[in-house]
This record gives sequence, C-alpha cells and structure tokens, in this order.
Amino acid sequence: MYIPPHYNMDKPEEILGFMRQYNFACMVSLLDNHLTATHLPFLLQHQEDDLILFSHLAKANPQAQQLENQEVLVIFSEPHAYISPTWYTSSPNVPTWNYVAVHAYGKVRILDEQATFNLMEKTVQHFEPTHKANFWDNLPPNYRKTLLEELVAFELTVTRIDAKKKLNQGKKREDQESVIQALEATQEPLAVAIARLMQQEL
Repeated sequence: MYIPPHYNMDKPEEILGFMRQYNFACMVSLLDNHLTATHLPFLLQHQEDDLILFSHLAKANPQAQQLENQEVLVIFSEPHAYISPTWYTSSPNVPTWNYVAVHAYGKVRILDEQATFNLMEKTVQHFEPTHKANFWDNLPPNYRKTLLEELVAFELTVTRIDAKKKLNQGKKREDQESVIQALEATQEPLAVAIARLMQQEL
C-alpha cells in the first residue's frame, strides 16, 4: 500500500483499535497462482510478542485448500467518504477520497478440530457478548460435528502491518474544519465516521 509519510499510522494501539473495530476484513491469497479473496470476521489476540489473527471459512471454498503455510494479506477497512472540492475554504482543489485502511501480512496455520471448536465458541461470544447460554452446548451433537467438518479454521501470525489514514492532513486547518462540517451535514454514517476521525487529527 502506498503511504505518504503524513498519512502513515504508526501508533500500535491506534492500529489495533481500528482492526478490532472493523474486524470484518478481506483475506487475499494465491490459488493456483491466481489471486483470490474472501471476506471474513477476524479475532485478534496477542501471544507474547506476536499478534495473531483468527478466522474460519467454508471447506468448500477453494481458497481454503491452499492456505496452509501460505503468506496472505488481510485488508481491514471501512470508514471512507468522497470529499468534494466545494467543501474547502481555499482553492483550487480537486475531488478526493478520505479513508483509513490497515494491511496485515502473515503466514497461515490450519487449526485442528478442538482448536476449531474453541474458535467457534470465542467467535460467538465476541459477537454476542450478552448471550448468556453457551451456543455450542445447545447444538445437537451430530449437527455440531457436521458443522465443524464443513469449516476450515486458521490462525495467522502477523509479520508486517501497513496502516494508512488519509484524512486531509496536508490541508490547512480551516479547510479541514470545513470538510468536517460538510461530512457531518450529509448524515451518512460512513461520512460522519470520517468526520470524527478527522476531528481527532486536528
């Protein structure tokens, strides 16, 4: 990912916070020497000095067949917004797009049946924290066994992260404030999210 110096995200806590908030990401890998991608929910965990990403995909997905020991790219992104040149107080300006994105690289290790079971429990608990009943214990044993057999769960040890936030950092403060107001006025959720991120940068 091309990252000019003034757009670089270099604070680990900020990067991890973004990855956890927008954890439905896109995993890109090679399949028979062709690029392929799947959109997946990811869980993040620190193990000693390593950052580990966990997820799963359908065994029927061809991407699952060639993941073991392969280096993959996981793209975390979400808030983004079109920026009109009419929103600046100065001129001339051109249309652009503000966004935040994190690219995480690492090698995949396929999990065994017990680890897959544990990951499914953790995934449900993460996305349904108020659900008190144990999801997996309530499933009929045969159904649960069949479900697990249809999944490929994996962990990815992150070896490199590229993180970028393009939020008009190169513009004058009055221009940035004007863009923030215009984004908020749209009342569109993604635009408002970008406005809040821009406000944090001021």
